[in-house]
Amino acid sequence: YFDHCYPVRAMLDVGLTVALSSDAPVVPDDNPLLGIKAALDRLDGNGEPIASEQAITAYEALYAYTMGGAIASGDADNRGSLAPGKWADFAVLSGDPLTTPPEDMLNIHVDQTYVGGQLVYER
Repeated sequence: YFDHCYPVRAMLDVGLTVALSSDAPVVPDDNPLLGIKAALDRLDGNGEPIASEQAITAYEALYAYTMGGAIASGDADNRGSLAPGKWADFAVLSGDPLTTPPEDMLNIHVDQTYVGGQLVYER
């Protein structure tokens, strides 16, 4: 069963739009960086690999969490990236998820959160 879980690499390879999410409130940890880490290293909670061949890059995972979700929800004109005219809902992180090794991903923290371009959270 687990060998076929979340075939993200295969979906991307055939040109599908992939939207990743934290699945809150279904899962206990709603940290999207945990999902990005899992997409990169494909390890379960015990450190065991699950279909390692389905791993994706950090860029692909970040895109799936941002633009992928916006495209899948039909709202890419308003969200998913930073561009003039978009809503400017975004987080400023303490580290770069594109260059951080998967094993260090959970050391990144949210320093600021903006909604509609307005600061709503600061650590």
